[in-house]
Amino acid sequence: MHPTSSLRRLIELHLAAYRAVHREPMSARSADGQPRLENWTAAMRGPEIFLTGRVTGHSQLGDTRIRTSALVHVSSDRTYARTLSRWYKLGSAFTPSLPDEHADGVFPGYLVSVDGETISLPLHMALRFTSKRPQQVADLAFRAGYDDLVPELTRLAKAWPNMPKENSFQASQPFKNSNFFASEP
Repeated sequence: MHPTSSLRRLIELHLAAYRAVHREPMSARSADGQPRLENWTAAMRGPEIFLTGRVTGHSQLGDTRIRTSALVHVSSDRTYARTLSRWYKLGSAFTPSLPDEHADGVFPGYLVSVDGETISLPLHMALRFTSKRPQQVADLAFRAGYDDLVPELTRLAKAWPNMPKENSFQASQPFKNSNFFASEP
C-alpha cells in the first residue's frame, strides 16, 4: 500500500471513530453485541494510548486479554469506551497493588508497568492526552492535503466532548484479583 493511502486510511479511521462518538453515543439499549472489557486500565506505549484488559464477547478475538486499538473516548460515567475500531462496554477497572509505603498514596495505578513496554495511566490523564487528538488529526489532514476531510475533522475537533475538571482516577471499585495478568477463574 502506498504510504499516502495508508495515512489517508488512518485519518479516515479516526474520522469514523469521532463520528461514532458524536452520532452514536453508547447507551444501555445499544450495548447488546458490544464486547465487554473487565479488569481494564488505560495504558501507554510510546505515544500510543489504549485500553488493556480482559475482553469477553469480542467478534474476532473471543474471550481473552487484549490491548485495544487507540483510545478515542470514554463516556462520562465510565461505562463505555470508543477506540479507533469499536465500542467497548467497560466493567470493573484494574488497580495494581502498590508496596506498603505507597498504600495510602494519592495516585493508585499511576504509571505502573503492566508489561515490559507498557505503563498504566490514570484515566483522567489518558483522556487529557486523547482530547487533543481530534485537532491533531485535523491538522495532519490539512498538512497532507486531504482537503475533503479537513472541514468535518475541524468541526468535530471543536465540538469534542469537554474534559472533566476533577482529577478522578479510574479506580472506584474493589478488585478480587490484584494481579493484572492472572487468569480469571
